Amino acid sequence: MDPNESKPHHYLANQTIPSQLLSTISHTQIFPMSQVHDLSPYTYTGSTNTVFDETAAAEQSLNHERRLKRLTSNRESARRSRMRKKKQIEELRHEVDQLYVANNQLSEKLIQMLEVHQQILQENAQLKERVSSLQVTFADLIDVTF
Repeated sequence: MDPNESKPHHYLANQTIPSQLLSTISHTQIFPMSQVHDLSPYTYTGSTNTVFDETAAAEQSLNHERRLKRLTSNRESARRSRMRKKKQIEELRHEVDQLYVANNQLSEKLIQMLEVHQQILQENAQLKERVSSLQVTFADLIDVTF
């Protein structure tokens, strides 16, 4: 480093700022780190406040655009989420309707089966009575023949 060059502050060490510009900047000026990286020999207009104002305005505009884009994206995401939820609810309602129909069909079938079961029990009871009476008759016939 040239001894005539002024030594940059630690936060300007890696910047591409000409030594002439550094010597014109007062040591009492303090730049926020977010604005220091914007200094370059191509953006210096003679007034550091103008560069920083333009940079801040551009950054604010960019942040506003990002915010609007994020809001739009969030609205679209929320709309898609509502549509998915609405579709899910419709599918669940359709499934509930189908289950009600299936339940009614099974209930009717159960009633029919219970009626058939009752008829079979009655028929079985009648057959048992007939078997019993036939056994008595058969026993009487055997007693008579012997």
